[in-house]
Amino acid sequence: MRSKKEASTLHKLHELHATYYQLPTGGDVARTRKGKPEKWKQGKPPDQIITTDPTGEKADRRWKEYSRSLVEEMKQPELAAWHVAALREVCGDSLSKAQALYSDLAENIWGPIGLAYLEWVYSTVPDDAILLFALRDAGWLHKLLITHHRVGLRHIGLHLNRPLLNIRDDDIADEDMRDDGGLPDQVSERELRKYLRDLIDDRHRDKIVLVDTGCWGRVLQALWQKFRLKLPSRFFFSHNDYVPSWMQVVGMPPELGEILCDSMETALPFQYRRAEELKPVRGGASAPVLYPQGAIQKLLYEATSIGLERAQIPEDPYDALRSALSKYVAARESGVWTGVLRCNVPTWEGGTAFLDKFPAELRALPGNPPEILPGGLNPRRRKIKLTHLGL
Repeated sequence: MRSKKEASTLHKLHELHATYYQLPTGGDVARTRKGKPEKWKQGKPPDQIITTDPTGEKADRRWKEYSRSLVEEMKQPELAAWHVAALREVCGDSLSKAQALYSDLAENIWGPIGLAYLEWVYSTVPDDAILLFALRDAGWLHKLLITHHRVGLRHIGLHLNRPLLNIRDDDIADEDMRDDGGLPDQVSERELRKYLRDLIDDRHRDKIVLVDTGCWGRVLQALWQKFRLKLPSRFFFSHNDYVPSWMQVVGMPPELGEILCDSMETALPFQYRRAEELKPVRGGASAPVLYPQGAIQKLLYEATSIGLERAQIPEDPYDALRSALSKYVAARESGVWTGVLRCNVPTWEGGTAFLDKFPAELRALPGNPPEILPGGLNPRRRKIKLTHLGL
């Protein structure tokens, strides 16, 4: 027998099918599994929708597909394999139970944490600021802002990531990006400029604040080097002392902030893969090519969306953070699935060299007040207490 809460979640999941598959606004182009571009019309989802738990080879095939997608996200096959195996064990291969787990996790852990983080963002930006959410990773935070009807704030979402901005893993300084050894760009400069033209040419661009999960500032550097955009920012977690982050403000130890950030970016489900291509669309613009995720990812994303809608701003954000960290401890020590990773994904090896050469023009932006940067934090500020967790 399902609990009333689980039954309510599943009922609402089916109601969401008509609207869930609508792509983000702005003329985005999607591709089917066969690789042919198509427009997904609102209310007309793709053919493959799971409404009952698959069994046998069909179930194994979909779980393997889910595992492969996580390997792409985490870049650590062992961590991805553990995450999927632990989830299957705790839910008994039942997708309905997995959906209920993700919905509950979003409602009671990630939703409250995300809302508390956004409250900090709101409190540190001017009233006329335009919040630019970096999709895909910060897409769920943008969803939180929209579903909780924050009045008076202007906000947009744009796909901004390393592949779209032609940032390679060995690119560290400005000269590295100019001298690429003859390697072709993955995205043409023309299409990229068309896609970002409203951002580049906007007369209000000095009001834009980039909101992202984290964590180095490589997108910020690329926007400056390619388009001379100097955007202030509010990250959830950052390795960069010149990029404000909420984890630093609440006194979270860096190694634990990285765990939470990695869990957000890889363990939380997304409805599409990270955009890596741009294609022309009507009106002379460009838009990302979005490839849908597998069936399990889609269903877990829907369940997460329901939980985010139900989430409430916590009276004390430290309670929500401690709850998330207790799940990390359980995953690390017992190997059970908790929704939080048991370790961080591989940290970028070029990070230290990158930070040493971070552009001087981005180190003291007016939109990044000194008091919210690591060097300007009040040493007497409240810090998260973790002794009872053994951390």
